[in-house]
Amino acid sequence: MPLSRSRLRPALAVAVALLSPLAAAQTAVPDSSSALRWARRAVEARQSAEARRAAQAAEARAAVEAEGAAYREAFAQFEASRVVAPALRRAGARAVAARAGTSAAALSHLFVPVGAEALVERQAGVVRRHFGSVQGRARRTFPMIERALRRRGLPDDLKYVAVIESALDPDAVSPAGAAGLWQFMPATAADFGLDSLGVRDPARATDAAVRYLDRLGRAFNGDWQLALAAYNCGPGRVRRLVDAHRARTGTLVPTFWDIHDALPAETRAYVPRFIAAAAHFGSRGA
Repeated sequence: MPLSRSRLRPALAVAVALLSPLAAAQTAVPDSSSALRWARRAVEARQSAEARRAAQAAEARAAVEAEGAAYREAFAQFEASRVVAPALRRAGARAVAARAGTSAAALSHLFVPVGAEALVERQAGVVRRHFGSVQGRARRTFPMIERALRRRGLPDDLKYVAVIESALDPDAVSPAGAAGLWQFMPATAADFGLDSLGVRDPARATDAAVRYLDRLGRAFNGDWQLALAAYNCGPGRVRRLVDAHRARTGTLVPTFWDIHDALPAETRAYVPRFIAAAAHFGSRGA
């Protein structure tokens, strides 16, 4: 028996109410292919974001490295412009010719800032008075020192350290107790395997001195003037002065001349004396 219209309406309302949640659920949940496409797009978006971040980080690192390289180059050019031209001119044409083709960086141990030339001139007088007569010893001793320096790749001019330390006398003894060609103090000599006889043996003492200079050069990042100051008054004192100057002024690369006034009097004269010795003996081909 067919339902009347008045009875059909309530039945249809019940059916619609039962089917509506199912229809809504089917609309909200995508099929498997749609879900896979959505997941793939999400992964691709994440990978793209990570790639962008990595590229940005690499670009930032490259910028920092380029800035550092530019700074180092600028500093080298600045230093090269002030390499001690007056001392080289005073050393004469022979010394200049011997240095022909040598890079400015290789001559940085002869660097003198504007206004400090008088300090070198004063020590040039000391060199002439006290070390001018060592030519005979130099002819015997320098070849051995030069070979030792070459083996370590150190500047040839470091041989003049032995001149200003002992006048190339292997039996020299200072009032403070330093002894030998390179004037080793007992504690430093012991660190490099030298006893009281070893410091007076030119070959053994030279090997130890070159190793010590190499260590100091590395400790001060190739700044040989700071390394020479450390050879004279100790690396700890020089390091403290460098660090204090950097903290006080913000100078990235303090030099010997930046800390000159804070050094002991003997060390303040030591590096200018070394430069004067390099000019004096270089002019004589020694």
